[in-house]
Amino acid sequence: MANPTIGLSLASSGPAEAGAAAGSAAAARIAASAQARRLLELLEGAEPGGLDRDICREPGGRPFLRGRASDFSVSHSGGLAAVARASGAGLRVGCDAERVRPRAGLAGIAGAFFSPGERRYAFRGAEPDPERFCRIWALKECFLKLRGLSVFDMALAPSFADGRGRLALGAAARGAAKGGAPGAPLSFALYRLSGGAGIWALAAALEGEGGAPFCPELRWLSGSALDCRLIAQAKAAPGPAA
Repeated sequence: MANPTIGLSLASSGPAEAGAAAGSAAAARIAASAQARRLLELLEGAEPGGLDRDICREPGGRPFLRGRASDFSVSHSGGLAAVARASGAGLRVGCDAERVRPRAGLAGIAGAFFSPGERRYAFRGAEPDPERFCRIWALKECFLKLRGLSVFDMALAPSFADGRGRLALGAAARGAAKGGAPGAPLSFALYRLSGGAGIWALAAALEGEGGAPFCPELRWLSGSALDCRLIAQAKAAPGPAA
């Protein structure tokens, strides 16, 4: 079974950004959803609109493709759309992208949802560093999407940093794998995307892939490509933490 592919698209003046600039959050969401839908069609080799009847949802709301041996996960943030796709029986994938920008209330969110180690990693002084905050949030969200959970289930996500405030994706994978399919390895990867348009944290999770190291292929399918740097990756089978 091959590693998953993450299709990426950056809107130039961005339909999503244009909608937001015009003050229409609904228009921005519609444009971002269409951008992500086209990415999925390209990854599946489908014509525009060719998957409209194949996209279904599990009881919890997680999307899946009817009649296809592939799994997918969608995210969009600040003009960037990301779609992770994995092909193979029993594979599940999750992805999340977060545009880095100063926001009010990050300290409160971190206090409510981050572990002590994650707060040590994210905080620089009295407030979280926006980029480090987005890295932790993206990792947690990609795990929730993989499991078909929502942000209201954030307490079920593992901690992605150790007690010293260092990223610890391996420990997160070992702990979280216990709650997945029996014997199914769980993997995480974290990237930094950057360019003139801004900075994004991109995280991906894969459950069920054995053997080769977890190394998703990042493929720019439209828009200008951003610089991409791997921050951390880890893979673990169910079992006690080392």
